[in-house]
Amino acid sequence: MTLPIPSDYTPELIRLAKDALGQILKPGTAYKKGGVTLGDLTDASELQTDFFARSENNPKKKALMQTVDRINRRYDKEQVRSAALGLERKWRSARSSASPNFTTSWSEILTIRDP
Repeated sequence: MTLPIPSDYTPELIRLAKDALGQILKPGTAYKKGGVTLGDLTDASELQTDFFARSENNPKKKALMQTVDRINRRYDKEQVRSAALGLERKWRSARSSASPNFTTSWSEILTIRDP
């Protein structure tokens, strides 16, 4: 999908993603977790918008996103996150190839030798 108006406001991106998902989901079909690919990204300072389009230049939205980013950089990458993501992490990464040790074990690090 293409955004109607360029945006870096997370709540707007989540809303659009949910709208797009609602268009392709089929009831009763099993799905696996997937990802989103973003393309044609442009720095906000270089953006040329449509003269007749509504402006997305909202200082309060920008301040909110900067505050969330600052908190997450300082404490934890998901300390503050959208409620749309849910309160619990229901998925875990595939750990079948991970070491059974809970800490790093130097003896398990793969060594590659040049022949």
